[in-house]
Amino acid sequence: MISSNKIKAAPTILGLIYFLLGTLSSLSATDAYGNPYELCPYKPAAPFVEPLYLVSKYDQSDPFKSTVLNNHSLKKSKQIKNRIDQYVREVVNFSDITLYSRSHKSTISNQCMHQWLDNWASNNALLTSKSSNTGKSVRTWTLASITGALIKLERVNSHKASISPRTSQWLRSLAYQVKEDYDYRLKTNYRYYNNHDHWAAWAVFSVGYLLNDSDLMLWGNKGFIKSIGLSKIIDEQYAYFPIELSRKNKSLHYTHYSMTPLVMLDHYRRRAKYPEISNESQFHKLVNFALDAALDQDKFDELFVANQDELRPHHLAWVIPYLSTHKDNSRAIALMDNYHGKIIGSSLLGGKIISVYLP
Repeated sequence: MISSNKIKAAPTILGLIYFLLGTLSSLSATDAYGNPYELCPYKPAAPFVEPLYLVSKYDQSDPFKSTVLNNHSLKKSKQIKNRIDQYVREVVNFSDITLYSRSHKSTISNQCMHQWLDNWASNNALLTSKSSNTGKSVRTWTLASITGALIKLERVNSHKASISPRTSQWLRSLAYQVKEDYDYRLKTNYRYYNNHDHWAAWAVFSVGYLLNDSDLMLWGNKGFIKSIGLSKIIDEQYAYFPIELSRKNKSLHYTHYSMTPLVMLDHYRRRAKYPEISNESQFHKLVNFALDAALDQDKFDELFVANQDELRPHHLAWVIPYLSTHKDNSRAIALMDNYHGKIIGSSLLGGKIISVYLP
């Protein structure tokens, strides 16, 4: 029979055990360089290490790729994508709090961001070779979001953006996997070279820029050059991507979606001291078209075959880095004014970026 004294002592003993365990955990809480840091109070999302077999939300039998499916396969794919997206949103959110909070939350959020990245890195998350085309896209978008958040921090406080060797290797491995996924599309006359390839070029280039890997930047630069060359010039002012304008009511949306990574490439190519491309003017014609179509889509009635879905502020976040490089562009200024301060960033670009690019 257990005595009453032992019963009374049990909570004290348990408390001591928990205290010692907590102390040991705190002592082991160090970054990859051995520097101690506070434990993040938020448990990282479970690393995604399964095959990336996702299906597109669009009916692939629809030549315009504008009909949204609703079936069992799509439901499972949504669950996988939502799981990965939730992780990305938290990492980006940690970067935003790190940058914009002046309280102790900034330090904690910075530690959380790095611990969450290290957690997925140590488990080689998203590095499966078993991927569908949509799964490859999800990997690309995830990489672009993460590096966008880190580059954002690096521009303001390089110490807070300093990643561990483990995370560095993970991002590099992801970039080389994306490069492998899309390389055949870059090197051949691939018929459907489109916004997915633009995002792959930016995701790979951004890792190269962050980690000073010239091979990755060179591949991303080739993607930028090819993308611009595939646009169709209308006149001395405008150019557009025919494949994006074939999306019926989503043509305007995909015009901007395809421009977002290209503007980021243009911006960071300049920062990396890459020379102007031979058809530089064609890039600016693409920008002119996207901006004027957003300001007044009726101006291009002959190109838009259906009423266009409404553009939301985050669709237009690319205007921020563009204005950072081209401060006097009246079209870009007008579009920012039209949205009354609501264009501040996008998760795909690493979160809230306006004060970074337009301080």
